[in-house]
Amino acid sequence: MRALTIVLLSLLFAAVASVGGGRPAIAGGNTLDGITGVWEGRLVQGATGDSPLRLEVFSDGRWKIAIARQYSIGPYSEAEGTVNSLPSGAVMLSGKYTWHSVHRFQGSAVTMTLKQVSDVEISGDGISTQVNRPFSVSLKRVK
Repeated sequence: MRALTIVLLSLLFAAVASVGGGRPAIAGGNTLDGITGVWEGRLVQGATGDSPLRLEVFSDGRWKIAIARQYSIGPYSEAEGTVNSLPSGAVMLSGKYTWHSVHRFQGSAVTMTLKQVSDVEISGDGISTQVNRPFSVSLKRVK
């Protein structure tokens, strides 16, 4: 009986390991490791045009983003949150603004859905609940 239990547990651990151990997946079946690092690019949102943005994804599934606007000094907004996998092979970044030049937006939710275009490029779209205007992002790996 003990040998059977050990065999069954071994099979269970092998099955969990083969599906990435619960880590978020991204396009092509890669794990979170595929998007871990620093990314820079552009955020485009309606009439406000496009803005530089910097995204950092940590190996523990957290993320942090800084968005600048042409007319502001320093970051226009900063947000952070967690990475979650989606059945489509994309990842969803969900979090909150930790700083925003419009103070009533601080603490409001922001989500982004990203797909890996290549080893060095990701893109997608998102929305923040307070602003309620969709935006798109295009990012390239810098680290």
